[in-house]
Parts: sequence; structure tokens; C-alpha cells
Amino acid sequence: MVEKRPRIIIGAGFGGSGTGVFMDLMREIDGVTVEQNEFRLLSDPDGLVSLEDAMVSNWSIYQGDMAIRRFIKMAWACSRKFRSPYAGISHSKAFGDCYEPLIERFVGRLVTGRYQGLWYGIDSFVRRQLNKNSWVRGANLANKPVYITHHMSAEDYRAAAAELLMDLATEVANREGSSIFAYDEGYACMHPDRVFNYFPADCRMVVVMRDPRDMMGRTFVGKSVFPPRTAEEYVEYQRAMLDRWHQVATADGGRRMLCVRYEDFIQDYEAKTAEVLEFLGIEQTRHVRKLQVFKPEESAPGIGLRHKFLTERQLDILNRGLKPQLERFGYSERSKQERP
Repeated sequence: MVEKRPRIIIGAGFGGSGTGVFMDLMREIDGVTVEQNEFRLLSDPDGLVSLEDAMVSNWSIYQGDMAIRRFIKMAWACSRKFRSPYAGISHSKAFGDCYEPLIERFVGRLVTGRYQGLWYGIDSFVRRQLNKNSWVRGANLANKPVYITHHMSAEDYRAAAAELLMDLATEVANREGSSIFAYDEGYACMHPDRVFNYFPADCRMVVVMRDPRDMMGRTFVGKSVFPPRTAEEYVEYQRAMLDRWHQVATADGGRRMLCVRYEDFIQDYEAKTAEVLEFLGIEQTRHVRKLQVFKPEESAPGIGLRHKFLTERQLDILNRGLKPQLERFGYSERSKQERP
């Protein structure tokens, strides 16, 4: 669509783990454009990864229609930040006028026909009763658009998804004269093997880890309402993510993903910044806005939130329930990152 295609970098995390500190670091680098919003079209339910399953491994004429319908609904929801379940997200603002045409073109590559009809999932008792009237049925007044798709090979689907993601990044990067585009894609680290299928081989992912006990403390200061607020449930919530991350990180072996702790970003800024830039293959000389966007002193109060907002009983449950996970990622019961 445009000539100069940027290199892609992905920032990921675990929902409140502090991916923003990495994205702020990227904003300090010359020639890097950072996405304005968290990108939701990739690994979210009904996003590109889910759509691949419907079009490739679990395809049927019915599955294809329903999956396309859900993807379209989600894509439009992500461009209406005040009128959708994706509150605060506006991909149409982040990517500009190209967003909707590129979504429509992508869908057009998957859809081979369209007609007015009904079946389970878009049906209702009222619509069925209306369709008993021959005039209503003939005029399609009670019917909805149905999308015809064909089974796709993994290669063909991934090529279409890759084109969409690259064209979105290219439009913005070229507009700003950048050679690198950074997607903020929170849960991409849960299935990087799937995500990397949509990007060139030089794509890299930086995953921000944070002490899960502080992440629970964060829920009590109004920073996050998604995680559970009881210690027992929170243990299961974190186990699910951290154990999965350990699996995929072990499989990757540091080839395409780097995990950096939130606390180290703040307390050892120079060393961690150098490590991240080396991993990404970005010259240190391009770090021209050092400490102008990312402010370690402003993020430092986020370390040790558990001591402010969690009870001793809650901490004890977390320490015991998450012991293997805490030790695996270098967090002890009284780690050096703690604030007394």
C-alpha cells in the first residue's frame, strides 16, 4: 500500500504489569513510532488469532460467517471509545483514516459472497415468526447479512493478517517518518508462536514482568478492576498466566522475546535500557530523548504497593500460593525491590 515498511516491535505484559514503561522508553528513541492505544485486534477474543482458528482449523460455512461477524463487530467497537465495550480505545484515531478501509479490505480477502438470511446465533423467535409471512420473507425484512467464506490454508490466512497489521503500522510510521513501529499488545506473550506468524522474522517482543503481589495491591488504588480482589482467587489468576508464560518463554529461549522486570526498569534504568536496545538491535545513539518520557521517579511509588494495601493474611496467601512463580522470576518474600 505504501513503499517503506517499518520494522515491528511488540510490547507485552500481564495486565497491569507495567508494559507502559517499555512503551515510554520506545517513545524516547529516534525513529520509533509507538501505537497510541493498546492494540486489541490481535490476541483478544474474536481477534485475528481467534479468527484464524475459525477460518483454518475449525472452519465450516457456519463457523466462517459467525467468526467474520464477530471480528467486524469487534473492529468497529475498537474505533468507538465512548460507545463500546472497549472503553477508551479508538483505533480509528490511532491509525487515522486508513483504519476502516484496511479492515474492510482484509475482510474482503476472506469473504467470497454475502446474502440476506438467518441461522442460529443471529436468529430469534420474532424473526422466525415474521419470516412465515411470504411478503416479509421475500423482502428480507427479518433477515441479516450472512457472509460466505471458504476454508483457508494457514499460509493464506496468515498472509492476509500480516498484510493488515503491516499496512496499519506502515501508514502511521510513514506519516511520522519512522523506521520502527511498536505495537502495544498486552497478552500477546501468552501465545507468541501464534502472534509471530503475522510478522516478519525480525519482529521482537519485550515482555514486562511485575511482582504479582504489587499487581494485586494496584487493584486497591483504582488502577485496575479486572483482576480478582480476594487473595485465593488472585493466586489462581496469576498462576494461570505465569505458568503459561514460563512455558512459552522456555520454548523461545530468548530468541525473539525478552522479559524485563518492571522494578529493574525503574531501579536500574541505564543498564536495563541498554539491555533492551541491544536485544532489539537499536543503536544506543538513537536514544535521544533519554528520561524525557519515561520518568523512573514517577513510577517508583508503584513498587511495594502490597505493603500499603494488602493485609498480612493476604500477603501470606500470595507468598505461599505463588512461591514457585515468585522464585522463578526472582521475587522472594523479602526481595530487594520491596519497600519496607
